[in-house]
Amino acid sequence: MFRMNEKPTNRLWLWALGVLLSTAPAWAQATHEFGLSTAGTTFTGDVGAYGLTVPQRAAFGAYYRIQGHRHYAFRAVYQQGQLFADDAKSGLSERINRNSHFRSPFWEASAQVEIDYVPQRLRSSKGQTTLYLFGGAGIMGFNPQAQYHGVWTDLQPLGTEGQGTPLSNTATYARTAAILPVGMGVRYRLGDLLTVGAEAGWRISSTDYLDDVSGLYVDSKALATYNGAAAAALSDPSLVVQNRAGRPRGNAQTQDTYATAGIFVGIHLETFLERCASFLYQ
Repeated sequence: MFRMNEKPTNRLWLWALGVLLSTAPAWAQATHEFGLSTAGTTFTGDVGAYGLTVPQRAAFGAYYRIQGHRHYAFRAVYQQGQLFADDAKSGLSERINRNSHFRSPFWEASAQVEIDYVPQRLRSSKGQTTLYLFGGAGIMGFNPQAQYHGVWTDLQPLGTEGQGTPLSNTATYARTAAILPVGMGVRYRLGDLLTVGAEAGWRISSTDYLDDVSGLYVDSKALATYNGAAAAALSDPSLVVQNRAGRPRGNAQTQDTYATAGIFVGIHLETFLERCASFLYQ
């Protein structure tokens, strides 16, 4: 029984420990799976078409999955690829005139919980199919770039919105961000060795600078004196030339997001190791 003066935090830890101990027998029989994935990526932010579009670039990844409950699994996921968007492909006239574009190589690592709709028979050699939802938290790294005289140029060091100069009161943004991955998928266990499936996910990021666009325009001529000609040109490549200093360049009230959709294949490690051992020692 808890004492009246016991801190709520301690109660939470004791409750979590109790849940872990009560499920220990089930997790002792957990299945372990390692897999590879490939997916297309779609960006939603200040640059390019607004909303979901057909994938513009690709990503590749790996995961390690543990399932000790018929409805729940935990997995660690790593993925890397590229994001891309271009105002010229937008249906919005103001974005077409702004004429910005970017690409960004990225990586992400996250821990996720998977909820299976159909209860899974653990350690089963029979085929099984289930729909599932997933959610988690993680971190990503990114590096937005744009073409300047035909060369892909890193944008963050240029401070295209005057970051780090007297033209702006904002500091240079970090090239890492937190992410909240959520989504759904379908997985089919072919037997005791392989699983295949398809998955679509959405990444909510903690930054508005995946595309390097967020706040206000600054005077491009003044920016050139601080950060050079490339910074000035890429800060405002609009089709109609005019001084836009102080006007909105992006929407700083919303964070950038991106989506992935693809397929994966996994190997159940228990069966794989058993087959390897039987091959080596037969």
